[in-house]
Amino acid sequence: MAGDILGIGTSGLLASQRNLATTSHNISNVNTEGYSRQRTEQEARMSQYTGNGYVGSGVSVQTTVRLANEFLEKQVRNSNSQLGQYEAYNRLASQVDNIIANPDTGLTPTLENFYSALQEANDNPSSTPSRQVLLTEANTLTDRFALLDTRFNEINDQANQDLIDFTAEVNDAARSIARLNADITLRIGVGQGDMPNDLIDQREVLIKDISENINVSVVYQDDGSANLFIGSGQPLVIGSHSLTLATQTSEFSVSDLDIVLIENGSSSIITSMVKGGELQGVLDFKAEILDPARRSLGRIAIAITEEMNTQHKLGMTLQDTGAGFKPGDNFFNDLSGPISALGKVNNTGEVEFNITDSRVLTISDYQLDYDGTAYTLTRLSDGKVFPPTAPGTLDELNKFIDPNHPDYDSLDPNADPQ
Repeated sequence: MAGDILGIGTSGLLASQRNLATTSHNISNVNTEGYSRQRTEQEARMSQYTGNGYVGSGVSVQTTVRLANEFLEKQVRNSNSQLGQYEAYNRLASQVDNIIANPDTGLTPTLENFYSALQEANDNPSSTPSRQVLLTEANTLTDRFALLDTRFNEINDQANQDLIDFTAEVNDAARSIARLNADITLRIGVGQGDMPNDLIDQREVLIKDISENINVSVVYQDDGSANLFIGSGQPLVIGSHSLTLATQTSEFSVSDLDIVLIENGSSSIITSMVKGGELQGVLDFKAEILDPARRSLGRIAIAITEEMNTQHKLGMTLQDTGAGFKPGDNFFNDLSGPISALGKVNNTGEVEFNITDSRVLTISDYQLDYDGTAYTLTRLSDGKVFPPTAPGTLDELNKFIDPNHPDYDSLDPNADPQ
């Protein structure tokens, strides 16, 4: 009978029972990571027509919804990405800072001791003890350069291992998201559109985990799946299919790693497209802190070696040859060359060069390209190109980068090749 009081009352009890069950579920999962509070939605049952008009027939449960906001979840992912980036950057950068600034193991106190011994030997050139102290401090200085280089290499290895570990974490989460996508789509179909809220929460936790490693964009589909994109739009998860991030040795440097995206057996390098998260933090650290520090260390070593050797050759030793005292020789081992350029993996040849003037060295990397007839040198720090003139020999490049070259002052490095 329309408006049956018992039927209406029963519907209210059942709806309240569902509300209580949802409340109990919320309380039970208060400490569950990523859990979103749920709420049971109710609607009035279809009223029935009687001779006296339409009479209500009670209440029914429509669905249970997640109380989550997509805009806020996006903000959380972006914040996670920035936090992961800066934490990774700071963790590694602090190690370099501690090495360089350390009063016991840093380079500055060792240089000060060396120059003090050098001044003492200069003031007392005939003093054997002063000369011996200078040699001792010189050996300590070379050992300190070697120690710093070793520590920088160790930090570089650690950074490379971080890249390997972080890409593995992304892959694990991406595969799990792809499986959840398939399960969520299936359950939505079985439930005739009702959402499996707890599975969606699990997926959101995994997406947040990925955002700590790399910035990720999410596009939700009508079937309930979530597609994930990284970098400048490279797909990571499409429906129930996930791609793979990996690392490989850089084509320009055996001590560096590139980030690659693998799909169906083919890979593409996306290192320059990585944005946000711990991966960018590590890459930025290497580009902005570690690599300049290593180059600066080498530049200082070469400059000290060159200037000391030049000055030392102007002096005399204590060895009397009978015709006079023997002139000085190199104080340190000559570091000016020949030095082999780091070859690209698909190069068929190798280029050697000498450092003729350490004063024009910068901490930038240089890229040397050869098109079969001419060389072109690019300074990677600012993109300046030093175009060679015909026939494009390496000697032509020296005109642009070596201030001791007789034609240096008359050449414009921005001029077009002749």
